Amino acid sequence: MRKIRYRRALIVVPDAQPLTGVCECCGKKRKCDTHHFVYAWSTKEVRLNPKLALENTVELCFNPCHRVANALKLLQENKPEIRNKLVNLQNRNVEKAKAL
Repeated sequence: MRKIRYRRALIVVPDAQPLTGVCECCGKKRKCDTHHFVYAWSTKEVRLNPKLALENTVELCFNPCHRVANALKLLQENKPEIRNKLVNLQNRNVEKAKAL
């Protein structure tokens, strides 16, 4: 049995494999958690069929891999014009720092 957060709801998956403790990104053995790249179902659907909560997930260590994956998901969800402006602002500041 494993408890998984899905869209902020706590879902209990009775027949789930336990976490291995090895990050799928960096390969290091650490404390890990599942990360959903895509929320393909509603919370109601997942409550009816808890195994759906395991799909589209990877096991990532908390720092830095899970944090970076969360940031990437936020970038994908936001409006493209905002994302492009932020990238331009970051590039401008990196160039200023290099010039110093």
